[in-house]
Amino acid sequence: MHDCEFESDFVGDSLCLGPPAADEGFQVYLGPEDHGAPEPHFILEPGEERNDFFELVSDNPEDIYFFQRQYRMRPGGHHMILVEQNDLVPGGVVGFVAGRRLATSQNSVRDVPPAGVVAPENEGLAYPLRARRPLILNLHYFNPSDRPMLIEVWLNFYYVPAEAVVREVRDIFLYGSIDFAVPPGVATTLGPYRCTATGPFRLLEMFGHRHAHAPRFSAYRIRGDVREQIYDSLDWREPAFLHFDSITQNPIAAPDHSVDGGHSGPLELQTGDALEWECPVINDSDGVLEFSDSALGGEMCVIIGSAIGAPLHCSP
Repeated sequence: MHDCEFESDFVGDSLCLGPPAADEGFQVYLGPEDHGAPEPHFILEPGEERNDFFELVSDNPEDIYFFQRQYRMRPGGHHMILVEQNDLVPGGVVGFVAGRRLATSQNSVRDVPPAGVVAPENEGLAYPLRARRPLILNLHYFNPSDRPMLIEVWLNFYYVPAEAVVREVRDIFLYGSIDFAVPPGVATTLGPYRCTATGPFRLLEMFGHRHAHAPRFSAYRIRGDVREQIYDSLDWREPAFLHFDSITQNPIAAPDHSVDGGHSGPLELQTGDALEWECPVINDSDGVLEFSDSALGGEMCVIIGSAIGAPLHCSP
């Protein structure tokens, strides 16, 4: 737990998030004990980039469920991933954490669902967390400024009573291909990648994760001969995070006017429907761009979100 009664010399103090009431939820906090004299491993120097893994243990004495979440990261945060280890260790795809994801965000401010209002069709949905589980918090930060930054995150989770849970939610991480190499001076497109529904599937929310050399991320629902764009984002640092439910009105994408947006309403896939996505890449660097965690020296084109329903079959 963490309170917000402090002032520091770093940007982002206003992002501090107080914890939920003890009977309403719990907080995962990572940051300095003393904002006046922060430990060196929480300081990010100008031009520095770090991708760190912190081992934690959940302190819930019994199994719990949650759905509503609030995430805050100080400026410089590129991604935050909280994973229940499930007896696995850090690893997975090129440094990403292996295990069951409990929370993922690339945005400095994110509330799920927006304003904490659960759509009627999402009542009773929840993530499970078993008692006293080993966790890993993965934080990727980089500092493009000319002054030191502070690494600090606040994550709030709000309980769903066990008797109210009707279906469990899972996070999705669809990474397409990791076998690419874009030479200096080359413009190309990563994808389109495709995952096909093996049964009824509903995408609750998503964002498109990529790095500095991918100016756009587009995703589509394929149903027969119909290819409907469901997501379009032009900001790689703070990508659009869209919720697909009956009460959220997402912006209509207008790339010519730098407006991110996409589908509004519940987003369902039937057996045989597919998700497809792609990222144009312009390598204006001096090095080869490969699938990498490096925000400036590597690339990726990944759908991250949450869903319910049948698993997806993803083409290599």
